[in-house]
Amino acid sequence: MKVTFIGNGNAQATKLYNTCLFLENNGEGMLVDGGGGNTILSLLEKNNIPLNNINHLFLTHAHIDHLLGAIWIIRRIGEEINKGNYKTNLVVHAHKELLDLVVYFTKETLAKKITSLYQNRIILEENRDRESFEALGGTITPFDIHSTKLKQFGFVFDWDGKRFVDAGDEPLSTECVSLAKDADALTLEAFCLYEDRDIFHPYEKNHSTVKDNAMLAQEEGVKKLFLYHTEDRTDISTRQKRYEEEAKRFYTGEVHVPNDGDSFIL
Repeated sequence: MKVTFIGNGNAQATKLYNTCLFLENNGEGMLVDGGGGNTILSLLEKNNIPLNNINHLFLTHAHIDHLLGAIWIIRRIGEEINKGNYKTNLVVHAHKELLDLVVYFTKETLAKKITSLYQNRIILEENRDRESFEALGGTITPFDIHSTKLKQFGFVFDWDGKRFVDAGDEPLSTECVSLAKDADALTLEAFCLYEDRDIFHPYEKNHSTVKDNAMLAQEEGVKKLFLYHTEDRTDISTRQKRYEEEAKRFYTGEVHVPNDGDSFIL
């Protein structure tokens, strides 16, 4: 399985694109969120990800830094469907309130020839807590992260005896932490370094620090830890080094702080 971290920045990042990633396995691809705008289209090109490779679109929550780029994906794939250039169906996975928002927003802003494709070539599938679906040669299990801020889902991807967990852009809650037990790979938001917590105030925003997530990954026996959704106001040229150094003080597994476009084989 290949994962490409298309964007790794938080909502107000300007040097990094907003957080979104792309999973590829068994001839299928799933885009997770779309970041905050149509820059997603150029980043897909830059990362050699054709629209035809996006078979699933998984939406975690309704914040604009995750949702608006996904609207552009629906528009562009809809256009390619109507031209006869998109060969499969696009399946959009999201919880009910988010699906309703996507339908409302697109019907207000996109041409009817795009939105008329709903439930024909653009399939809307409701995510329900811990109810799995088959995709990418494995099993994907969405889970409610139990956010106190805004309803949000992460997911677990199990394939070939391996487990990849994406916890969304908030700390992994006590209700969900068992999902990460002995995971082969875990992605967690790391709003900032622990030493910078008084500058960025992550806890006030339902976010966490590198140290917090490194300690959690160590406790749960995670093999590989990926940290994203970070600030980019501190020195971007040393961001990877500084974040990885803090994580390694509390976590003995393999840690990565991706830059935009970094890919990994799991």
